[in-house]
Amino acid sequence: MPVTLPTKGETLKPRNVNSIYPPSEFLRWSAIFTSHIGMFPSELLFSGNKLHQSVYELYSKIVVVYYIYITISMFVALGYLLLENPVRMSEVFKNSTTTILCATAIGRQFAMRVHPAFLKILRFIVDSEQDLMCTDDKKVLKLYFSYKNKATFNSLFYLTMTYSLTLFYLLRPFVMDSNQVLNGNDTITELRSFPMSIWVPFDDQTYYWLAYAWNCINTLVMTSIVSSVDVLTLLLIIYPVSQLQILNHILGNFEAYMGRIQALHNIQDSLVVGEMTFQACIAAYRNIIDYVDNLNACISVFMVLDFAQSSVLFATVIAQLLWNPPSFQFYGFVLLYLLYLNQRIFVLYYYSNEIWILSENLSLFFWRCKWYDLSMKVKRMMTLFILRTRRPLRINIGPFGVMSLSTYIAILKATYSYMTLLSSVKE
Repeated sequence: MPVTLPTKGETLKPRNVNSIYPPSEFLRWSAIFTSHIGMFPSELLFSGNKLHQSVYELYSKIVVVYYIYITISMFVALGYLLLENPVRMSEVFKNSTTTILCATAIGRQFAMRVHPAFLKILRFIVDSEQDLMCTDDKKVLKLYFSYKNKATFNSLFYLTMTYSLTLFYLLRPFVMDSNQVLNGNDTITELRSFPMSIWVPFDDQTYYWLAYAWNCINTLVMTSIVSSVDVLTLLLIIYPVSQLQILNHILGNFEAYMGRIQALHNIQDSLVVGEMTFQACIAAYRNIIDYVDNLNACISVFMVLDFAQSSVLFATVIAQLLWNPPSFQFYGFVLLYLLYLNQRIFVLYYYSNEIWILSENLSLFFWRCKWYDLSMKVKRMMTLFILRTRRPLRINIGPFGVMSLSTYIAILKATYSYMTLLSSVKE
């Protein structure tokens, strides 16, 4: 349950049961955004209305089939680009960036849909927040909603950059792209490009505007997929940070919370009160451990793919500088794309690093209280607690490593290595 301790005179607030979205302020905004593309679990939507849940589930399956079609079409189109003679490297790099990014997002989405731990951690957030709302501890509530606001701000900022980049992609064929190819009879033919590489079953140059309209629709759909997966992943990573911060606050004010429990249960023995308070803290920490374990079970596999393609994405974007003529519009596009990729990666790795640091420092907060005045039982529990915190909580990248700022720097170093290789090939 949530990281909070009972307070004297608290009363249960009625659950804010919404007929459409889950009763959780932390998840509400994400549910509103992701449910429109059929990604949010139907079990947490349309509470008490089985018909609406069934319709939404059908819609979700139809959209998944559409996702698969777009993804396959993108790889087919990229294959045709690689088979051209000569190969238009600028077009290949431009389209491979979106193809890799969208394919990885599809993998993330399927991992979330299939793994039962995904629904379990969403239910945990909903139930924990409902219990958290029952407390009158204003400091705990302030900490919780401060992280909820941080999650919302980061999500909105990321979405703003995402759709700004998408708009640039939609307009790019008219402001900067000009592809000329040489036919066998020495005639030069100009090929008009598209925002993304999506195969269509007709001549896209002859019916350019029809192909362009279809490409724009699919570009907007894939943008929604990528952004919704990233936003939901970010929220799931920020949530345990808020819980660890609250637990740090409770351990740092241990005597004050002992007084709360003493007043609530009317117990005069301070040793017994100390045991009850510390047991509550241990129970809260176990809940956080279970949450992080479920989160790792759900996302660690596709984070391997995300880690592997992050440096490749950076390199393919920068590599376009080598194969495109310089222009103000082009440099603006590359800069915007790099800012988008950096925001997408940095925020995830930053908050994953926070989970590591906060869980590692839990024992320090408890050590600063007057533990020497507590019973021997609490001291033994404290020893075990400190030993457990020596194995900090971490978000794993499969079996290959952990998500941290050090890993983020490693991605940037790998990008530099790829760019050095591509530069030597170009020369």
